[in-house]
Amino acid sequence: MAVAPTKPAAPKNMPIAPDDGKRENSDYDRNAITFTGNLDITPDDKAGLSLEYYKHEYGVTPDHDLR
Repeated sequence: MAVAPTKPAAPKNMPIAPDDGKRENSDYDRNAITFTGNLDITPDDKAGLSLEYYKHEYGVTPDHDLR
């Protein structure tokens, strides 16, 4: 079994480029529309309808070259 070194080399500092505008690695976009309607057919009978549509997207983490 291999033995881990007692003092491993410290990783080099790698600067991270600043974000331009919207952060693509942590955003969440959501568009939604909802419709709810009721219809009184008679004083004792009612009908209802509910429709919903959702479209959502999560951002993707950028690839970083950590060599």
